[in-house]
Amino acid sequence: VPLENTYFQGKNRSAYVLQSQVLGLKTLTLTIVVSGRDHREVVRRKSALDAAFLGQVELLLGDGWGYTCHCEELGKETRVGETEIEAEYSFSGIRHGDWISASGKVVYNPGTLPRSDCILSVTVQTPAALYQVGSVTFQDAKTGETFEVDGIRKRILVNGVPAAQRASWTEFPYLAPGRNGIECLDVPRVEFWPCYL
Repeated sequence: VPLENTYFQGKNRSAYVLQSQVLGLKTLTLTIVVSGRDHREVVRRKSALDAAFLGQVELLLGDGWGYTCHCEELGKETRVGETEIEAEYSFSGIRHGDWISASGKVVYNPGTLPRSDCILSVTVQTPAALYQVGSVTFQDAKTGETFEVDGIRKRILVNGVPAAQRASWTEFPYLAPGRNGIECLDVPRVEFWPCYL
C-alpha cells in the first residue's frame, strides 16, 4: 500500500515531525488464462472479461478477502496456442472482510484501516427538532421516519428518498478500528465492510 508522507525536519536537523500520512490504494496484479474451443471464441471471452472489469468491481480471490477495486490496466496478453490467451490485469483498491450488519449504539470494527466507511440507518422513535445520526444532524425528525446516512455511496436518505436538504454534516460516517460509539437518540443499524491494510 503506497503512503504519502508529509513531515517537518528543519534545516539540517536530526529529528523530524511526521505531520500526515495518507494511505493509497492496494495494488493487485492477476494473471488470468482464458480458454475456448478455438481462437475466435477465446478472443470473445477475453473481450467479455475485459468489459466485466470496467468500472468499480468486487473481486473475491479465494484468499479469504474481498477487494473493492478498479482495473488500472487490461494488460498484456500472450496467445497460448489456438485455445488459450494468458492476460495480466492490474487493479487498485481496498481489501475488506465480510459485510457486517449490526444494531446498537456501540459497534466493533475488526478492521485495521483507520477509517472504514459505513451506513447508519434508524427509524425515529424519539421525535426531535434536531436528531443526530452519527456525524449527521437531521432537522424536524418525526416518529416513524427512516433516516439513512450512507457513508459508502455518499448520500443521505429520508424514507428511502434523497434528502440532503434535511441534514447538516461535515463528513460522512466511518468506523475506526475497535469499539465505536454511534451518537443517536434511538438504536441505529450499522452496516460496513471492515477494511484492512
